[in-house]
Amino acid sequence: MQIIRIDEKMTKKSEEAIKQHYKEILKMASSKNECIEKQSFKKELNKLGKEIGNILKNVLGRLSINIKEEPNLALALDDETVKIPWELGRIREGNKYRFFCDVAGIGRLRVAKAEFWEQPPKRSKTRRALVVGINYEDCERDIEPLEFAEEEAERIKTILEDNDIQVQLLLGKKARREALTKELKRGVDIFHFAGHGGRSRNKAEIYLFNKKENIRAKDLESLLGSSAAPSLSFFNTCETSVDTPEEGEGVSWAPYSWAFALTEQGGEVFIGTLWSIPEKEALCFAETFYKKFLGVGYNTLAEAMRQARNRTKKIEKDAIPNRLAYILYGPPTLKAEDLFGT
Repeated sequence: MQIIRIDEKMTKKSEEAIKQHYKEILKMASSKNECIEKQSFKKELNKLGKEIGNILKNVLGRLSINIKEEPNLALALDDETVKIPWELGRIREGNKYRFFCDVAGIGRLRVAKAEFWEQPPKRSKTRRALVVGINYEDCERDIEPLEFAEEEAERIKTILEDNDIQVQLLLGKKARREALTKELKRGVDIFHFAGHGGRSRNKAEIYLFNKKENIRAKDLESLLGSSAAPSLSFFNTCETSVDTPEEGEGVSWAPYSWAFALTEQGGEVFIGTLWSIPEKEALCFAETFYKKFLGVGYNTLAEAMRQARNRTKKIEKDAIPNRLAYILYGPPTLKAEDLFGT
């Protein structure tokens, strides 16, 4: 694994183009209008990929990085470079162009600026997991019900237990803030959330059954108490890996993203999404990832992500390439034994 710090100077024109294309992608992915042509999404995605690809070409060339020889790359990103979806860059491989995340095993390393360094809470490997799934049926809030979130949580629970990991499962109405806080304070190695989420004034949050109990990234420290953040957190919900600030009156950027909060509190790995994912594809990706990462083969994070993308691609057909929306924060070469012990 090679760690590269992306500090390439972008022209104002390129920076604005990336920002605009990405903004359009987020808008189309979250739209409820089914008439939006999938080709329009792919066209915008390719434009974004070309802009990012030009920057990546300079970075990789300057550092003399040959992806065939060094297929696993860790990108060291700060508050500015983290806003760019580097994984979507289009780079040349042979006679064709492919997305960066389809060519290389990419992990993001979140570098946070601070006036002083504070050691994160100590971790004790427990081989415990907290798995949450909420369909939002009969909840008293204006939110679209989900069909497969609770099924996803139950399937993930089975996979984890088959690999000797103790699981606390919270479904539907049982997914209360008090119950989540209790488990997080006890300490867990894995936290999987399947449900709704989003951003409000650039503060990332996941939606619990009760609207008043939503959990924001900025509140993570108080929720954990003296425990460290989970070794691996996977939030399979909308835009949990978006680090691009929203625009508008009254919005703020601290940042309060999940990647930032989890890293600050000792979390080692975070998987989230760049846009809204259809439920069946979200279920397919998550289930495949855990099977490949924890099961036979002892795959690395990067390899488990690659296989999950390939499996999800098979059910996408001609739809939006949602496999590309999943982003990994953490060293791509880590294996399960590195995170949880044998």
